[in-house]
Amino acid sequence: MSHDEIGDIAKARETFVAPFITTKKDLKQAFKKIGVRPGMCVMLHAAMKDLGYVVNGPHDVIDGLLETLTAKGTLMVSANTSQLTDPAEWKAPAVPKSWVNIIRKNMRPFDTKTTLIRGRGLLPLSFLLYPKVFRSSHPVKSIAAKGKLAKKITSRHAFDTSEGKGSPIYQLYLQKGYALMLGVDLVHCTALHLAEHLVNVPYLTAPKFKCLASAAAKNQFKAMKKYPITSKYFYKLHAPLKAKGFLKESRYRNCPLILLDVFRSVNYVAGLLKKDSNFLLKP
Repeated sequence: MSHDEIGDIAKARETFVAPFITTKKDLKQAFKKIGVRPGMCVMLHAAMKDLGYVVNGPHDVIDGLLETLTAKGTLMVSANTSQLTDPAEWKAPAVPKSWVNIIRKNMRPFDTKTTLIRGRGLLPLSFLLYPKVFRSSHPVKSIAAKGKLAKKITSRHAFDTSEGKGSPIYQLYLQKGYALMLGVDLVHCTALHLAEHLVNVPYLTAPKFKCLASAAAKNQFKAMKKYPITSKYFYKLHAPLKAKGFLKESRYRNCPLILLDVFRSVNYVAGLLKKDSNFLLKP
């Protein structure tokens, strides 16, 4: 390696300034502190910006959790692929109308092994590279899992109810699993959408969310029959779920952690929705 190349590497490292360093050992201690235990089934939602300089990046988070859960446990992450939605409906950014049919025709259909995750950061992408990771078959809302129950959890994923019955989220619920938020809040907790499906709130049928569903003779875009509108008001569930004992919270330095009992929390939220079906659509 030349002196110039060494200099470039040194400069690149100097541009990253973090107030502290985090190791896998630190993260394992944080996971144990909040209540992650061997044998649990856990769905992870994570943002690493508050973790400082993580020595091995997302691998330390993944390895730390897998080692804490042990071989008896199961780890799940979202492996969403929003690039397989109908390009006519893209907003951020939209594409020229003249491109829409070209994109539709040439889109590569979903493949559990090769389709890249979009908009979820490096951690889920890194997770897919691990051995013995299973991924569900939904074209836009797939879930990846590793561990004892991974194959069972991902073996079925209903197209029309991506977070409802027949989904990996429903399996997480049946297994009385947990959602772990690392550096994010309940707004990112996919599992809470299950309550909307269990109650069958009217607005689930509103979005008419289309995605690439098959490629028999040509690419076909199909609308999902049920899809949640938003999760931006999930934050208001934090206090009541904590008061009930269904939510635990902790901190690793400046990074918040939340561990949510999915079964009890979903049942509680379903009760709220039975009283007011629009409860999660308002602040």
